[in-house]
Amino acid sequence: MLFYTGIQRTSSEIQADQIAGVQQHSDELHAIHALVHMATGYLFTGKFDEFGQLLHEGWLLKQRLSSKICTQQIFDLYEAARHAGALGGKLLGAGGGGFMLLYVRPEHQATVRAALPGLLEIPFRFESEGTRLILR
Repeated sequence: MLFYTGIQRTSSEIQADQIAGVQQHSDELHAIHALVHMATGYLFTGKFDEFGQLLHEGWLLKQRLSSKICTQQIFDLYEAARHAGALGGKLLGAGGGGFMLLYVRPEHQATVRAALPGLLEIPFRFESEGTRLILR
């Protein structure tokens, strides 16, 4: 599931803070890199729940890179989604706002939707031809 949080931010400030802390966070960066390979394997083998759990692990690791990645409002939204059944998720882009991608089993999607009132859900599907925008 993909939601627009409605929170706008300046990504360059968040990225600058992350870059400034690269040396101190090499362990987290290596761990995030390792998750990418695991996640790819899970996606190709249909282990989607495991992929959702990896999203959550990545979420926790990325927050340690900079205090600007996750505001209290974003934290509250993510926790509400997890409490409602999302296995994991991430903010797309630098962090701090924008779009939140969540892995949610189909049977929990209505509950997650209800837990995030006021957020715009963006329908999407995976496409083999690359990114396409379809306006309705």
